[in-house]
Amino acid sequence: MLTLYTILLGSFPFISPPDTAARPPVHQQVKLGLHAFSPADLTLSYERQFSDGRWSVSGGVGYYGQTSRSNTIFHDYDDTFIEDWYTMQDRFYSLDLQVRRYIRPRASRPLGGWYLAANLHTFLRASQERHTLYTAQNYNASGVLSQLELNLGRQWLLGRRITLDTYAGLALGQQRLIKLHSTIWPRGYIAGFGVQVGYRLRPLPPR
Repeated sequence: MLTLYTILLGSFPFISPPDTAARPPVHQQVKLGLHAFSPADLTLSYERQFSDGRWSVSGGVGYYGQTSRSNTIFHDYDDTFIEDWYTMQDRFYSLDLQVRRYIRPRASRPLGGWYLAANLHTFLRASQERHTLYTAQNYNASGVLSQLELNLGRQWLLGRRITLDTYAGLALGQQRLIKLHSTIWPRGYIAGFGVQVGYRLRPLPPR
């Protein structure tokens, strides 16, 4: 019987025992916070760790809007005053793509600690002004712009699932990608900061 078993094993060399080595888990999280690089916007993002633990990639969407109403008083030729009310609106819809390197990663505490990041921030800006009297002054301005941001930050671990992501950096100028209506001029260098609260999809192991 032993001889028969040996012959059968030799007849199937392509059969190998199953790989019992456990792969390290890939850590992910979703984050909600403020991205303040003029324009400032509220952001919702997703971060995923690479297998080596030093790098991660994230993507996010954001929104910011403001509306203001004011008036202008004109002195007419017949010594009367004419009041013109107008409304101004500004809307920003953004998309972020970020690559991040953690400086001193710890295997037991992934997606945590100090990091350097490069973030590509692309947004659609739509602005308009509407007058009640002098409607000839109404205008629309919209376009798609993009800016590269270099950040230094730290992601704080607040328990097994919650994180606090804080960073500051410099945007290297806005470039206009698409002009939809009137001209929107790109801006120069912009300093900014951000803060996000994150929730891990997989909790950290207990200490």
